[in-house]
Amino acid sequence: QLGAGSWTMETEHFVIVSNAGRAWTQGRASMLERAYDEVHRFGGRIGVRMHPPEAKLVCVLVGRHEQYEALALEHDGVRAAWVSGYYASASNRIVFYDDSTGPAFVAARARVEEARGRAPRGNRDAEAALEAEDARIDGAALAASTAKTVHEASHLVAYNCGLQSRARQAPFWFTEGLATTFETPTG
Repeated sequence: QLGAGSWTMETEHFVIVSNAGRAWTQGRASMLERAYDEVHRFGGRIGVRMHPPEAKLVCVLVGRHEQYEALALEHDGVRAAWVSGYYASASNRIVFYDDSTGPAFVAARARVEEARGRAPRGNRDAEAALEAEDARIDGAALAASTAKTVHEASHLVAYNCGLQSRARQAPFWFTEGLATTFETPTG
């Protein structure tokens, strides 16, 4: 589904199919495992009997936003223009993309490049300000990807390890609220 250039990696609990950068994908893999542990700890604290999944959990990481939207619609029937990731119950997998390729971050970088082109050459203050804006954009994209990774992993673990049932649908507010509980900007 991801085409040429896609690759697979496995962790203790996940099979990850990706066409994104290896470093970014490996960072997500680490966060997936931490989310797995946190959801299990949470289940234990509230008295839910958690169990290991029947098989490794599947995560699809898409390198580019446009590819993500096309894959979501074609393979999962999800119109993904307004969501940056999702849990697909029919295929029992999570799918998301590298936020740094999303429209808002691409537009922000274009504005910085435009400002760079207008800035007087040799103006250290202007250069420093533009570098700081680049760093802010990178940090915001990383924080968005981190929160999304943990959020989507929480759905996948909850539905496959006993916290939620795949046999009956819980209210949307409950399912999303539960996954949001685990989000942090640092993973």
